[in-house]
Amino acid sequence: MGNVLTGGGGGAHEAAAAAAPAPQGGEDDKHFTDDDIMETTSEYTSESGLFFNESVRARIRDNDPSVDWVHVKFLVYDGNGESFANQLNWESEGGYFGANTNLKRLTVTLNEYHFDDARRSNVVSFFRAVAQSKTIKFLRLRDGRFIDDGWLFPILQSFSLDRLEFWGCEVINEAERVCFPAPPRIVAPRVATDVVPMNIFWSSLASTLSDIESRSLKEFAMVANKGVAAESLRDILTSLKGHADLSTLTLVDRDNRDGCSQSIRPAGPGFWDLLRSPWCQITDLDLGSSHISDDGLDYLTAVLTKSNNSLQRLCLRNNKGIGSRKWQAFATCLPSPFCVLEQLILSENGLSDEDAASLGGALSNNKTLRFLHMDHNEDITAKGWAAFFTCLQGGNSSLESIRLCDNRIHDGGLVALGNALRSNSALRSLRMGHSDTDGSAGWRGLATALQSPTLPLERIDMKGCELDDEGINSLANGLAGNSKVKELDLSELDISSVGWREFFQRIQGSRLALETLILTENDIDDESVSAMVASLGSVSSLKVLGLWMNDSITKPGMLALANLIRAPGCMLEELNVGGNPSIDDEVLIAFANAVADNRTVSKLMVAGNRLLDNDVEVTDRAWEAFGNVLCNRESIEGIYLSNHTLQMISDESDEERLLPERLRSLLQLNRNNTKHEAARQKILLHQICNKEGTDLEAFIGMELSVLPVAMAWIGRDDVGRSALYQLCRTLPSLFGTNDKAVSAGVKRKRV
Repeated sequence: MGNVLTGGGGGAHEAAAAAAPAPQGGEDDKHFTDDDIMETTSEYTSESGLFFNESVRARIRDNDPSVDWVHVKFLVYDGNGESFANQLNWESEGGYFGANTNLKRLTVTLNEYHFDDARRSNVVSFFRAVAQSKTIKFLRLRDGRFIDDGWLFPILQSFSLDRLEFWGCEVINEAERVCFPAPPRIVAPRVATDVVPMNIFWSSLASTLSDIESRSLKEFAMVANKGVAAESLRDILTSLKGHADLSTLTLVDRDNRDGCSQSIRPAGPGFWDLLRSPWCQITDLDLGSSHISDDGLDYLTAVLTKSNNSLQRLCLRNNKGIGSRKWQAFATCLPSPFCVLEQLILSENGLSDEDAASLGGALSNNKTLRFLHMDHNEDITAKGWAAFFTCLQGGNSSLESIRLCDNRIHDGGLVALGNALRSNSALRSLRMGHSDTDGSAGWRGLATALQSPTLPLERIDMKGCELDDEGINSLANGLAGNSKVKELDLSELDISSVGWREFFQRIQGSRLALETLILTENDIDDESVSAMVASLGSVSSLKVLGLWMNDSITKPGMLALANLIRAPGCMLEELNVGGNPSIDDEVLIAFANAVADNRTVSKLMVAGNRLLDNDVEVTDRAWEAFGNVLCNRESIEGIYLSNHTLQMISDESDEERLLPERLRSLLQLNRNNTKHEAARQKILLHQICNKEGTDLEAFIGMELSVLPVAMAWIGRDDVGRSALYQLCRTLPSLFGTNDKAVSAGVKRKRV
C-alpha cells in the first residue's frame, strides 16, 4: 500500500531535526497575534506543530508532554518514492494517538490518498482509533478530495472537539476518481466542479454539526474549500446555532482561484441572522474574500451596533464588490457605544479617498479599536491619507498598531502622519512596507515625531519604501533622540553606501535602545559595516541583526562583524549574513572562533543558498571549526566548556541538510535541549559512550569529592543511568561494596 508521511525516509539526523519542538501555541495560536494580526488566507500554506515521522511517532508512543500538536500528511508518494509509512499499521498508530494524554491538536492532510479502497481503509481505521482521544480538541482537515460516501462524519461525532477546521477541501464525482499505481504519478484530466448542488458531503457536515457531542464547538473554520453549494453553507451556518460557546467563525474563500466557490453571498440573510441572534457570542469573525455584497455590509453594520454585539475581531480583506458609499456607512458604526471592535482588517478593498476620510473621522471618536490593517488600498491618494491620519492626533486615539503596506501615501500623506504622531500617545507599531513615500518633507516630519516624549512607538517597518539618503539621515536624527523604538526594518532601500555610513555615524552614542534591526538587501559596504560596528557595539539591547544579501560587504566587512560577536558587551542572539558571496573558509572560521566565547548567539545565519550550492569555495575545514566549537572532544572539561547555545547556521531546513552530518547533529542537539542537557548528552556521546561501548577512563583520575557530583550529573535519564550502572560494576570499591558488614547484610549504624 503506497502511503507516505511527510518526513519519512531519511536518516536519524533528519528525523531528529523534524522532531525539534515547534511553537506549541496557546492563546497566541489563533490567526492573529497581539502585535501582528495574521489574515487567515495568508496562513493557508503555513503549518504549526510537528510533522509525523519516525521520531515523532516514538514521542507519541512515549506520551511526550512536549508534543501537543501533530500534522499527519497522507501522500501516495513523497519526493523519494515509498517511505517507512508503508510498514505502519494505521489502526495501531491511531490507537497510540487516541491513548496519548498530551496531544491536543491534530492536522491531517489527505490529498488523493484515500481514493484507493485499501488506503481509504487505512485512513478510516486511523480516524476511528484517534477519535477515542479525550484530549484532542482541535482537528484541522487539509486538502482533502472527498467522494460523497460520508465515511468521515460518523467518526467526527465521536470526537470531543472544541475547534474544527476544513482547509482547501473539495468534493469530486466518482468519474474524477484517479488512482496512482506507481510513481511518477500521472494525473488524469479533471472535471470542473465549481458548484455541486446540495452535495451529500457538505450537507452531511451540517447534520454532524447538529449532532456533534454536547455541541461544544468554540471555533469553526472553512477556508478555501471548493464546491460548497449555497444551500449546504446555509445549513452549516444554521447548525452552528446549537453551539452556544462558538466564539470564532472563519469563512474565507481564496480570491476565487482554482474554482473555489465558498461564497457567503448566496447564503443570504440566513448568515446575518446567525450573527444577530440573541445567543450569538462570536468574538472573532473572518470573512476574507467572501464576496460580501452591499446588502451584506449593511447587515454587518447593523450587527456591530446592536446592544448584545460581541465582535472584537473582524476581517473583511479583499471584498471589492462593496461600493464606496457602503464603506462610508460602515464607518458610522465605529463610534457607536455598542461597537466593541479591537481588531479590524480592511486590506485589499479598493477604498477611496472619501472612504479613508470617513474612516479617519469615525476612528477619532472610537475608544476600542487597537489594531487596524489597510494594506493594498492603492486608490487612496495623499489627500485621502492626510484626512485619515487625523484619527491619530491627540490623546483620543486608541490605535496601538496600524499596517499601511503597499499604499500610495506620498510626501503629503507622510507629512500629515508626522504631524499627527507628535501628539499621539497610543501607537506602538507602524508598518508601511513597500509604500510610495517619496519626498523629504515627510521624512523630516516623521523624524520630528520620533522625538516626541509622549509617542510610545516601538516597532517601525519601512521595508522597500521610497527612502533616499536625505530621508534616512532625517530618520537617523529622529532615532538618535529616541529610546522607545525596539524594532526597525530598513530593508530593500535605495540608500547609497555613503548614506548608510552617515546613518550609523548619526546614531552612534545616542539613546537608541533597539532590540531588532533588519537591513537585508541593501547597499551596505565595508566602510558602512565599520560605522555600524562602532555605533551598535555599545547598544547592549540589540538582540537581532539582519544583513542578508548585502553583496557589497566583502571579507574585511565580514571579519568586522565576527569581531562584533566577540565584543564583551555584545548581547546579540541572532545574526543573519547569509547569501553573501564573500563568505569563504576564512570568514566562516572567524565566525566559529567568535561564537566560541559567545553565550548569547543562537542563530548565526552564514550558510545561505549561495554557499551550499557551491557558488562559494568552502571546505570541510570551515565546518570542522564549527563542529569543534560546538563539541571539543579532547576532554570532559573541553566538552563542558563548548558552545551549547548555537542552534542554527542556516535559515532553511533544506540548506541545513547539506551541512556535514556531525555539525548538523550537534546543532540539532543544541536546538532540542537546554544548555545543561546538551552538555550532558555530548559528554555521554563522546566521552562516556562510544562505538566500542562504555569508556570510563574519564572517571579514573577524578577527585573523590568531584566524582559523586559528576556521576549524579551524568545519570539523569535512561542513557545516563546506563553509564552509571557500568561505572558501578567496573569500580565497585568506590561504593564500599568490599565492606564486610555490607556484604553480610549487616545494617550499619549511623555515625
